[in-house]
Amino acid sequence: MIKLLIVDGQEDCRGELLRALGDHADLPVLAQTSSYLHALRAAATLDIDLAIVELMMDGHDGFELIRGLRKLRPFMKVLVNSVRRDAATVTRAQRMGAGGYMAKGGDPKDIIAAIRAVASGQLYLCPSIAQAMLLVTPGKSAYTRSGDANGRPATGYEATRFQTGR
Repeated sequence: MIKLLIVDGQEDCRGELLRALGDHADLPVLAQTSSYLHALRAAATLDIDLAIVELMMDGHDGFELIRGLRKLRPFMKVLVNSVRRDAATVTRAQRMGAGGYMAKGGDPKDIIAAIRAVASGQLYLCPSIAQAMLLVTPGKSAYTRSGDANGRPATGYEATRFQTGR
């Protein structure tokens, strides 16, 4: 069982997550909130295993929430589910303690896979985020980092393994 906290400023987005989780009895949502302070209170008082966090919060910094959650519960995992998809944001979220990053609007089945992966200690990046991360090396192609010394792309297997975390 993986006990969850959902933090998202948009009620409809929280509802979508709840619907996606509805058929999974082993993924109970112990709390859901749009509030930074309520999220910290829930983390302090409930036995939460994983928080699903949107970075865009009214009046508060989602990165600071990640840091605060991890400080309160060092073993709690954090999965970001956000509209922000740029590599700098993903990298910053990981540095603050997020174990995974999902782009909002993806397949609901992917959120289940992401929760399970992050809860088990794996890094999870949805395919569109993994693709964005491959394209961030300034002045070099995305393939220089993952390909051979001449900049040729990695094989399909290697690229797929990176994108899905498998």
